[in-house]
Amino acid sequence: MRRIAEHRLPGPPWHWIDDTQMALAISAILQQYEGIDQDALAATLATRYERSRGYGMATRAVLARVRSGATAISPRTHYLA
Repeated sequence: MRRIAEHRLPGPPWHWIDDTQMALAISAILQQYEGIDQDALAATLATRYERSRGYGMATRAVLARVRSGATAISPRTHYLA
């Protein structure tokens, strides 16, 4: 708690989770497109996917479908078609 109050970072290595990995992908897309290109974001999320980051089962399934070439979202299932 003291480190937080003093605004000090812990020493490296710094570990991150799936939320950080996804935020980095969003940041990269915003820089590249000056907005969100959904197809580019999906491809970037799939490319940067690392199982060890703690992704949930549904997210892993969707990213696997993106990696296999899926591009459209089905309105009935909200999963990639």
